[in-house]
Amino acid sequence: MAKNTRGLRILTRLIDAGYGTEKAIAGMTLDDIIALEIVNKNDMATLNQLIKSVKANRVVTFLASEPDPERKDVSSQDTALEGDENNEATQTNPPNNPVC
Repeated sequence: MAKNTRGLRILTRLIDAGYGTEKAIAGMTLDDIIALEIVNKNDMATLNQLIKSVKANRVVTFLASEPDPERKDVSSQDTALEGDENNEATQTNPPNNPVC
């Protein structure tokens, strides 16, 4: 049987952060998720699927499933999301004109 190792890793991270019950995970707010500082977009997608699975009472199915074959593993150093307008790589610096 396949094992969703990324899902297990994210679940372990949630438990370590104090979200040790289904109720705590299902009740996570956006602020709670941001506080986890997950920078890898695949990990964020996995967290989203985990939260949905918890709410649907399908955690075992989620953890026993194979990883999404369409997703490429992205290194944990990938902090920029494609299409993100706030991506530092797409930002231009304003002209250095001091205001009098």
